Parts: sequence; C-alpha cells; structure tokens
Amino acid sequence: MAQVQPHKKSPLNILIIEDSEDDALLLAGCFKRAGYALEFQRVENAKTTREAMLSRRWDAILSDHSMPGFNALAALALMQELRLDLPFIIVSGVIEEETAIAAMRAGAHDYLSKDRLDRLVPAVEREMRESKNRAERRTALDTVKDNEARFRALVSNIPGMVFQLLSPGQGSYRFLYVSEGTEALFGRTPGELVA
Repeated sequence: MAQVQPHKKSPLNILIIEDSEDDALLLAGCFKRAGYALEFQRVENAKTTREAMLSRRWDAILSDHSMPGFNALAALALMQELRLDLPFIIVSGVIEEETAIAAMRAGAHDYLSKDRLDRLVPAVEREMRESKNRAERRTALDTVKDNEARFRALVSNIPGMVFQLLSPGQGSYRFLYVSEGTEALFGRTPGELVA
C-alpha cells in the first residue's frame, strides 16, 4: 500500500525556544508531517532569543516553559518589548495550571503539553489567522485615523461652516460635527453646538 504524502503547504518560519535539541526536532517534525516546508531556529537563552527575534520575520514562536537561566515568561516579555505581534505558544512537559493561566494573562496565546502534540499544528494555524486578523484591523484603523485627520485638516481650512447633522426623528436634529468656522460666524464654538 502506497503512502499518501501530505499536501505541501506554504513555507513556515518558526522560532523554537528550547534547551533540548531532541525536543525542538520533535516539534519541527509535527509541522513537516502536516505538510509544511518548515524553517526553524532553536535558541535557549535571552541573548540568542533577542538576536533571533530581530533577525527575520517569524510566523510563530514556540517556547518551553522552563530552561536553565531562562523561561517562557521572560521570552514573552522580550517579544512584547520588541513590539512583535506573533503567535506565542508554550509547549512544555509539566506545568501547573496556575502557571499556565499566568502565562496566558501575560500574553501567551496557548499552552500545550508535550504529550499532546497533536494540538500543536492546529493551535499555530489558528493563532496565525488571529495574528493576521489583528494586523488587518490595525491597518484599517490606521487608515480611518489618517482619513479623519485629512478630513479635519481640509474642513478647518474652509471658510464658513461645515457640519453634519443627525435626525433622530420627529423634526429634531443634532449636530454630530461642526467645523471651527462656526465661531467666526455665530460666536459659538463647535463644542457648544455639538453638546
């Protein structure tokens, strides 16, 4: 019976923070078996983690919870200090529930036990989608802010009054926006009219 090769998926760049090379290879194997063309780098201390985080664009970070002289919470804090928005998943042998909860509150996206690696690839895929959605929301929000700033700059240079009204019904109106030119025309500030 012929073995079916998994469908090749897009390349994946994973930073693995792990003091055991065998465990790092075990994690990498999960992605290769799922059909990913995987590139990964293993690091195990603060210095090499910082250098690696800055060296390239990673799709996700996997971290053991506790290593000699370094741990997942320190790696997570380093990622946040560098303002990287990446899926950060803790993969550890044994960790108490309270510690896992504290890690999630600190910003880790998931916690997996090394004896449940069947959840690893789906967790990374889910968190990569969430990271992409966050980036798209940030871009959309930045676009809205830029457009609003351009609108306000344009309107503030128009002589006279520019306004936007809301009609809640029954012949009543409420100002939603009033330009600065209002004060010169009516002696009332935009804030007074909007209020």
